[in-house]
Amino acid sequence: MQFDHTHKPNRDNLSPATATMMDRVFYRRRAEGLNVQFIGASGDLDEWSFNNAERRDAFVATLAKHGKAYAAAEA
Repeated sequence: MQFDHTHKPNRDNLSPATATMMDRVFYRRRAEGLNVQFIGASGDLDEWSFNNAERRDAFVATLAKHGKAYAAAEA
């Protein structure tokens, strides 16, 4: 699986101010290599953002343990 930098998370239920704030954090973390994309339970591409490498690595280890495809952002 390759990381899709064009993927945009769903912000439909957020106020514009909250969406703007969350996007700043989300995309900064993506640039820092702290985001992971995977296919969620719905079958759609999902992306989670982590506040440090340890949490990202623990999540990646769980995905790998269960044989789930993933792609981590690169810094």
